[in-house]
Amino acid sequence: MNAERQKDGKKTAKERQKDGKSLTLLRSLYNFTLMARVKNNELIEGLSGRVGGLVFKSFKSGTIITSLADRSKVKLSANQKKANSKFKEAVAYAQDVLADPKKSSRYKARLKEGKSIYHTALSEYLSGKV
Repeated sequence: MNAERQKDGKKTAKERQKDGKSLTLLRSLYNFTLMARVKNNELIEGLSGRVGGLVFKSFKSGTIITSLADRSKVKLSANQKKANSKFKEAVAYAQDVLADPKKSSRYKARLKEGKSIYHTALSEYLSGKV
């Protein structure tokens, strides 16, 4: 046991202050706010995605809940805007494939195991095969 630790195993004020500085450094390096780490909670175990302003991220060590990143001040480069535009077109194409039974059946006939029609169409559009 650490010499600075209290007899009951709790961290001393100095250790808590050091942990706080480390967390502040981590936040500034990765530009995120750590809100909570959840372990052994069946209600949200394995939950991932966004709910309102909260983002749930699942890892082997448990689930982390963070606030939604504020990207309002992010300036995209011309190449990023072009890539975003192409991805929007690919999503529209994949949705069109799903909506059209003829196109959908053509994709279904040549699907690889474990792949979906949507993701296959998306991938083909982005790789220029369509």
